[in-house]
Amino acid sequence: MNKIIDYIVKFERENLELKEYKKHQERANERRYRSGDDSWHRGSVVGKNK
Repeated sequence: MNKIIDYIVKFERENLELKEYKKHQERANERRYRSGDDSWHRGSVVGKNK
């Protein structure tokens, strides 16, 4: 029984970290978009090519 509980707790924790990470990525993307960096939607910023 304890192994099942441990597994669920571990799974929940990883799920939460993933949600936090996605939230952080979305905020970073919004900041890049607002700052006028047109490469924000590619997932990574290589550099401004203007």
